[in-house]
Amino acid sequence: MFDEYVSIALFYDVGKSRNGTAVRNGSHNAENGPASKLKAALEELLVHYPAAAGRVCYNEVEGRLEIQYYDGLPPTSRKIGRDDKAYECGGGVRFTIAHANIAFKELGDTSVPRPSLDLLYPPPSLGMRFAGENGDASVRYIPRPVMEIQVTTFTCGSFCLAHLSHHTLLDGDGGAAFLQNLCSIARGTGLIVRPDFSVSRRQIWQPRTRPSPSSDVIRFASIRFLPDRKLVEAQGFSTEDLPSGTATSFLFPYTALERLRHRASNFVTDRAKLCSRYQALVGLLWIAKAQSLVATENSAMTKDFKLRFPINLRNKGIPGLDRHYCGNSVFQLSIKGSLEELCETPLHGVVSKLRSVMKSMDYRECAQSLSDYIEMNMQDGLTPDMDRPCLAIVALFGLPFFDTDCGWGPPVSCDHPSKQLATRITILDHPAASSWNVLVVLNSHEERSAFVQQIQDYIIC
Repeated sequence: MFDEYVSIALFYDVGKSRNGTAVRNGSHNAENGPASKLKAALEELLVHYPAAAGRVCYNEVEGRLEIQYYDGLPPTSRKIGRDDKAYECGGGVRFTIAHANIAFKELGDTSVPRPSLDLLYPPPSLGMRFAGENGDASVRYIPRPVMEIQVTTFTCGSFCLAHLSHHTLLDGDGGAAFLQNLCSIARGTGLIVRPDFSVSRRQIWQPRTRPSPSSDVIRFASIRFLPDRKLVEAQGFSTEDLPSGTATSFLFPYTALERLRHRASNFVTDRAKLCSRYQALVGLLWIAKAQSLVATENSAMTKDFKLRFPINLRNKGIPGLDRHYCGNSVFQLSIKGSLEELCETPLHGVVSKLRSVMKSMDYRECAQSLSDYIEMNMQDGLTPDMDRPCLAIVALFGLPFFDTDCGWGPPVSCDHPSKQLATRITILDHPAASSWNVLVVLNSHEERSAFVQQIQDYIIC
């Protein structure tokens, strides 16, 4: 139900790949070039992901987001007219081919998000948001594409593959599998992960006949979905970009993460009792962000500062949710906290609280409770949205984004749009540096200083 996109950009340095002579001198439209191969692979792959060629729409009768698509040949494989059902409901995946008149090395470190790199993603109409006249309602323009892809080539023959997929279809795990399959088909080896759409997602997430949520697992805000941009402008709404602030990248080496998890576990000697690297890092980031808010006097906004981080519900005992499940199975676990608590509690105390909540969770009941809670609120005309303020974590590490060789070797780095970092922290893999790459927006020198002070013992400066 969340109106968000999974966005990733993969960078391929042809000069470092095994057959870098195939595309040179900016021949981005070459028959055997990456753009052509990936476009042909996409046409083949859409047979297995037909809904990817659809549109995200709002069902006025049921009061919920849904995907509408042409249930037949993928729209990319046939000509469509404006009176065609496929045009109204699907129209296909927009595949953009672009060329940058510079060499790949001139981009600098592509693992650091910045506004200039946002040009490598499909045009920003996907992220368009509108602020209501009174400022208390979020208004969003629909319908929008479920998926878009942009391939940008550089003068040296290197290229960037940017992929945007709506959460109504795929989460990070499913998006990574889609790219694995796309690149595998492009290099001629067929599907790697066969998607399983045999299980009805509506059946899995169906609320109980009499919705009875056991806990308030999420807070709802009122979101208005408008069907036409002209209608939005006619009613006096203005476009509002997400604040991008200063996107910053921090590298946490694997060795430093090991030290961190020992400290976060209060230096226990029994390895079986150690927390995970992920738990330790999330606890540290929660404290660092709270400290930065207090240091910049942003704490006047609120005393509460929740943590939201994703839990993959695959293989958690929920029928139909195994590793082949292709839908969105991310559960946003919410942990209550206050700025005072986070500033005064040592790291091992914060992580202990986090682990205690995770251990006590009945994920099957939580997922059912969330479905019930969503149903009850939608009956009152509310659609789910993240509450503010909170620290929202996007965990994209450990996913096979670097196992996406389309014939020119695996990517050398991956990135995330800077404008999507305004209200969250994203964790990505950075295998070239043997690190996790943490992306965060810090809006002032004071906020950055306070944030870095908490994490400086574990990062590469």
